[in-house]
Amino acid sequence: MATDHPNILLITSDQHRGDCLGSAGHSCIRTPHLDRLSYAGVRFPNAYSNCPVCVPARTAIITGRDARSNGCPSYRDSYRVDRPRESFLGSVITAAGYQTCLLGKTHWHTPISFRAGFETLIGTEQLW
Repeated sequence: MATDHPNILLITSDQHRGDCLGSAGHSCIRTPHLDRLSYAGVRFPNAYSNCPVCVPARTAIITGRDARSNGCPSYRDSYRVDRPRESFLGSVITAAGYQTCLLGKTHWHTPISFRAGFETLIGTEQLW
């Protein structure tokens, strides 16, 4: 990786409101590790999802297209998004010269083993 590239760490969580962080000023929630990351980097306090359902919302992030454009703004277990691998987030970032790794849950409208262009994929089944 070229040294002129900034490091990128994208953290997403299900059912986690954006104001439920100490760094967002919540009065009783303690999130010291996320707070430290947020103070040292960038926190997007006004980021919105175009879809309230977790799988299509994650699919929108990984494809760069909204849930309706992906053809499934709801959860359907058998649905699979039809998009060239090169246009998924991991492929785009890898092509830009980054070393890429996805850690955790995928659960996109893709086969479970689909890597979305990331060089390394460490799924939840490998973590526990």
